[in-house]
Amino acid sequence: MNLVQAVLNGFSQVFLQENLIFGALILIGLAIASPTTLLFGLLGLTTSVMTAKMLGVKDAVINSGLYSFNGLLIGIVSMFFLKQTSAILISTVVLSALGALVFYLFSKNNIPAFTTPFVLAGWAILLVTRFLK
Repeated sequence: MNLVQAVLNGFSQVFLQENLIFGALILIGLAIASPTTLLFGLLGLTTSVMTAKMLGVKDAVINSGLYSFNGLLIGIVSMFFLKQTSAILISTVVLSALGALVFYLFSKNNIPAFTTPFVLAGWAILLVTRFLK
């Protein structure tokens, strides 16, 4: 597994691309716009990659960014809706790992997952924030 390739392709997969240069440009843009959001996005992405590796996903699939883009989006949505750093950290790690598991289970059953893990995580975060008010 090539972590740099998995990270950059994860960024580009958000826009349905598998391109290292495009991924690097998105990463740079997010670093300029919101370094904190980038850090939580990278945490989610890394968690997804590690979960996929533990599930035995082939390196080529991980390197393509298919297992990392949902984690990236989950980290960003956690940062957007949650206010406490500890809550953001916990939700990013837990939901990114669960998101990778959902993606894995869908893939094993030949069901296209697309952004289903991200959408489910977003709903979970919105429900939690609604009840915490």
